[in-house]
Amino acid sequence: MCSRKALNSMLYVMKTGMQWHYLPRVLGAPSTVHGKFRHWIKLGIFSNTMELAVNYYKACNGNGDGWYASDTSSSKAPFASSWSGKNPTDRGKEGTKKSIIVDRNGAPLALSVGPANSHDSKFFNDTLDALKNYNYNDWKIMACDSADDSKKIKNICYAKNFILLASENTRNAKPIKNHTSPHIDG
Repeated sequence: MCSRKALNSMLYVMKTGMQWHYLPRVLGAPSTVHGKFRHWIKLGIFSNTMELAVNYYKACNGNGDGWYASDTSSSKAPFASSWSGKNPTDRGKEGTKKSIIVDRNGAPLALSVGPANSHDSKFFNDTLDALKNYNYNDWKIMACDSADDSKKIKNICYAKNFILLASENTRNAKPIKNHTSPHIDG
């Protein structure tokens, strides 16, 4: 099987989210395509491609305007038990979590993947570390959802000159003490 056909088949599986064994035979034997996929991962082809794409993007667009966004998502990984984890949001099924940082244009600049049962703060730090060749001397903005509203992530951002703009996590909110509401008769 030629590398181009294998890559197209891999992209088809990733785009549709289908299981490898459902790959249409016209795209190649599922075991062959999956074997080539795993071999390419071990060779670092996908991580090298990501790095080349980010470097090309930065060469064409500069270092950006200092505005970034980060988020995570979880997905099932029933056969990846050696490096996946029980997903707390999917009834404890095996899964993975992906963390991504994008710029204002939505271009992916950094990515990390790991077990679904890891806290978002672990992924945030790993993904921020993957944001290579960026000037950490200038202050930048990092927009996140409420999962990243924690003291740990605020400290990580501060250490790398990022201002964290995260939605308030209501579980971390402290109740207002001695709050009295006016009594209205009527």
